[in-house]
Amino acid sequence: MKKLKLFIDMDECIFDLSDAIRLRVNKDFNKNYPKGFNKSYWWSDYEIPKKYFENLLNQKGLFLDLQPYECAIETLTKLHEEGYDIHILTCPQYNETCFIEKVLSVKKYLPFINIETNFHTSGNKGLFAKENRILVDDNAIYINQFRDNGGYAIVFNQPWNKECNDARAFNWNDVYEYIKLYDEVYNFNNTNVKVNVDINNYKKYMEGAYHE
Repeated sequence: MKKLKLFIDMDECIFDLSDAIRLRVNKDFNKNYPKGFNKSYWWSDYEIPKKYFENLLNQKGLFLDLQPYECAIETLTKLHEEGYDIHILTCPQYNETCFIEKVLSVKKYLPFINIETNFHTSGNKGLFAKENRILVDDNAIYINQFRDNGGYAIVFNQPWNKECNDARAFNWNDVYEYIKLYDEVYNFNNTNVKVNVDINNYKKYMEGAYHE
């Protein structure tokens, strides 16, 4: 069975950028916001001017110190060991520090990824979309770009992407299961077998309930 190529976003998918921001806000403003407090894009729930966050994202060390989400590294490592071609597809801040720190983070946590061939940056992720590729991302704009250009999309659940109707992963176990499902759908479609399946009901599909 042919395996789809995987394109994975970094911030808010592999690494928990929002929690690093929360810790800095608590420190800089003497607050005690709990984990998961912010539900909005660009952290507007903190009611702090956007310029503060723009400056924060330009500070040296921020992206280097981000913590991975639970099971993110383990799942990607497992997928690599199963033979998947894994690419990083991120849109870094417009500064040298962010780009370098993202590269260093990939080398630290995902050393099997070849930076020269499998690390990509773009503000239009639809440019990388093909029928044999999957994007995992939290940003609705990038999800739409990729899907509308012929790729598969998995939205990594965050409070700011509730409007997305694509396959929704609430954790990295979900990501893994959706990838396996998309592999089956892709391979069925390429053997001219019609598959009528609601992608969000992947558990039933995996059990055979939707096979025709």
